[in-house]
Amino acid sequence: TTMRLLVIFSLLALASCSVVPNSVHQGQSIGFEGMLYDSLDVETTVSGSTSTANVDDASSFGIRYEAFNSESTSILFGLTAREYDAADATELSIGARMYTSPDASLQPFFQGTFAGSSGWDIGGITSDTYFSAGIGAGMAWFFSPNSSAEVGLRYDTFVVAPEWTDTGVLTEQDISGTSGWFGISFYF
Repeated sequence: TTMRLLVIFSLLALASCSVVPNSVHQGQSIGFEGMLYDSLDVETTVSGSTSTANVDDASSFGIRYEAFNSESTSILFGLTAREYDAADATELSIGARMYTSPDASLQPFFQGTFAGSSGWDIGGITSDTYFSAGIGAGMAWFFSPNSSAEVGLRYDTFVVAPEWTDTGVLTEQDISGTSGWFGISFYF
């Protein structure tokens, strides 16, 4: 379903390309992205006993606003709906991106993000908040002056606020790992 939404948004944006200026790294862009795969692990500590499990069915879909500071740097703001196994969260993020070849149609980039969310429930452990930090790299292909497609790989680590259960047991979760994503952006 994520891929279908990306295709629909892509076709709509390509249909409106005639009104977008022919400049790639000026102004801003709106982008859509979805997770392709993950290798996230959950480490759960309950009363000092730790267990580790893989997050099997992670997925996400998000919208991103990118504002360029220069031809090679930008600031990112995002809103992402994430799902981990039976857990759902809506995440707000801020980050920065640096393109290494701003004049080429294929542009490698590096990025870092910080994100936060309220509400987390995974493995029966709930939390009011979590924060995450991620670093990543990818490749953007500017297939027209006002559109690009990208793929990337990032490493995320999440800090989930410790919670006390109804029976008075302290539970903590540490979640980290890599994920791959695909996105498409439209510049104006």
